[in-house]
Amino acid sequence: MDLPTSVAVSTTVVVRAVDEQLFSLVVEISSARQEVGERMIGNGRYSVFKYIPHHLVNKILLRTSAKSLLRFKSVCKSWYSLIKETDFIQQHFHCTINNDQPISFAVLSYARNLDNKFHLISIEEGWESENGGNNHEWKADLRISKECWEDLHMLSCNCLICFYGHSCIYICNPATKELINLSKLTSKDGCGFGFDAARSQYKVVELYNDFSSNALICRVITLGTMYWRSITIEGIPPFRGKAESPTFVNGSIYWLIMSPLCIFRFDVGNEKLKLIHVPENIERCEQRQEEQDIHICLVELQGKICFVEHNRVKEMLVIWMLKGSGEDVFWMEKYSIEVNNIPHSPGFHITPICIRNKKILLQSLMNGLVSYDMKSKKCVTVFKPRGWFQTVVHKESLICLYDLIIGASHLM
Repeated sequence: MDLPTSVAVSTTVVVRAVDEQLFSLVVEISSARQEVGERMIGNGRYSVFKYIPHHLVNKILLRTSAKSLLRFKSVCKSWYSLIKETDFIQQHFHCTINNDQPISFAVLSYARNLDNKFHLISIEEGWESENGGNNHEWKADLRISKECWEDLHMLSCNCLICFYGHSCIYICNPATKELINLSKLTSKDGCGFGFDAARSQYKVVELYNDFSSNALICRVITLGTMYWRSITIEGIPPFRGKAESPTFVNGSIYWLIMSPLCIFRFDVGNEKLKLIHVPENIERCEQRQEEQDIHICLVELQGKICFVEHNRVKEMLVIWMLKGSGEDVFWMEKYSIEVNNIPHSPGFHITPICIRNKKILLQSLMNGLVSYDMKSKKCVTVFKPRGWFQTVVHKESLICLYDLIIGASHLM
């Protein structure tokens, strides 16, 4: 028998409240165990967990961040075994990518004048508060081959990060601190990183312009297969320059092509490439972009692919969002922001990273990460690295790269 709506909602609220109380208890117990050691919990003399039903423990842990789960492995043997199970890791992965989990950011920074190293830093969702950027959760030095340092890029997709540079590709899980050298980068025309949800497969995609045969070729490697497949794209000729702003959104990888000005969309599932037009306003002012000092790029905001224009002369940041589905898609202007009061250096563009609760996180290459309140029009500096940096939105998971990528070398 179905419950009345009011009763069902009340029941849901009660269950959620109980889960939150149990979760708080777990955190307190975990902290207590770390302070007093084995004599308190897990050795049989004091075990409060036997009074909590197993299915509730499992449900609570599935809602917990990967960072906390790695710490909770030391609570007791049963939790250690549960958190290491492949089925649990997969369930936690799907909960993370499908639910409204807290947002964090991965910041790749490099300061030539300091230590001459690449650093990967995590910033928690508290970025909107004025704390000077001290909310770092972890920091790691990346042991990336020097031959990849030139033109190094960072892409994020469903809890994993892809680095690609001059001649190599790395896959990283920051939560487990695994970094794997995947393959050589054979094409400098474009690279992307995506996820096929139907098959639970990650794929790296290269774009290659074969001007000798007037063909555009996609080279695809599925993580776990360790070999490249070539796909000749019909109906779309080679392009000039590089495919820029690779962005994964809802099963597709998008690239911004400058010549001719358009957008490529690669469906990671069926591995087909289609062309999308840029917003009409951009098409009309294409010839005036350079003289007006306009920078354009693609980003993912609120689960949608967005086209961004930063006009440094007019001090305006305009964001269009792609609406519709399939062949029936169109661009809608979503935000128009005056950036004259946002700190940035002349000659450097501003890029939106994330929108949360009427606040937008902006990246300025010379001034760091800035949280801008679109209602009050006030901004707060969240993080200011020492030198060059890149930022991506990132969710953490327990995925083991060794299980995902067989035979690769561990470098971290």
